[in-house]
This record gives sequence, structure tokens and C-alpha cells, in this order.
Amino acid sequence: FVVTGATSGIGRATTEQLARHGARVIMACRDRDLCVKERRDIVLGTGNKQIYCRQVDLSSYESIRNFVAKLTSGKTKMDQIDGLINNAGLIAKERRLTKEGTELMFGVNHLGTFLLTALLLEPMLNQKSPARIVFVNTETIFRDTNVNWDDLNSEKTTKFDPIMVNKQSKLA
Repeated sequence: FVVTGATSGIGRATTEQLARHGARVIMACRDRDLCVKERRDIVLGTGNKQIYCRQVDLSSYESIRNFVAKLTSGKTKMDQIDGLINNAGLIAKERRLTKEGTELMFGVNHLGTFLLTALLLEPMLNQKSPARIVFVNTETIFRDTNVNWDDLNSEKTTKFDPIMVNKQSKLA
């Protein structure tokens, strides 16, 4: 399994439960030091040593491509990815941009997650055993939210509303 945002909250709990069931899990995280700490705690708590930290920044297309390349080729290739749990997400207090010039929440919560999924889809479809792709979200995105297709990058809004921008990034 590959779990994004695996160092806290639902991602951390998912990783721990998968570990308890003997799964091999890649903790796909932005903060390597935190990942190493959480991995150690999960291994000690479950006895499963098949938990690995791999750094990926979902706001960077280059980082995502490098992450997938390492998973699908070379010495660190995984022969089987049983599932991709797209859990990572962020909410920013102010408008910030990714390296590619996209609003940060839209870049991470939507575009980065989409790119990761798209790049892993073919390898997952071509493996011997079937795999699943899961998107973790919150029900609150469906309340009082309409996607502003004319302003996905949140450039035209007069007042930046982190909650609405986050909801839009998850719904788009």
C-alpha cells in the first residue's frame, strides 16, 4: 500500500491498521523526520517491519514524478502495490503558490493527488493482483460549496477564504 499524509490523523491510523494486518506500507510524506518517528512508533506497536518512509511533496510535480519513478523501477521498485490511499491534504491560511504557479491547496489537494494517481494507475493495473485506489475526504466539502470553474486558482476572489478554497480544491 501507498498512504499519503501518513504521519498524522486518518493517514497515520490507516497506516497503523494496515501494519497490524501485516501489509507492506509506503508512508508517502513531505516531512521525512516526522515520517521516521511515526514509522518507528508504528513498527514498535505492531511488530510489522514492512513499513517504509518515502518523501514526496504533492505540491511539486518533480517530487511526485521522482517518487513514482523510485516506486516503479530500480532497486526500490515495489512489485505489488495493493492500494493507493490518497489521504494527504492541506489548508493554508493565505494564498500561496506551488513551484508550478498553482494555488497551493488546489495544487496539493487536487492536482498533485491526480498526478500521483495517474502515474501509479498503469503500474497498478498491470500487476498480477488487483489493487484499489481510495480518496479520503470529509463530508463538509459537499455543504455550501460550488466549484468556481472560472477561478480554480483563486486569483479573482477579493478576499481569500481558506475554507472555501479548500473545499473547492477537494471537489474539483
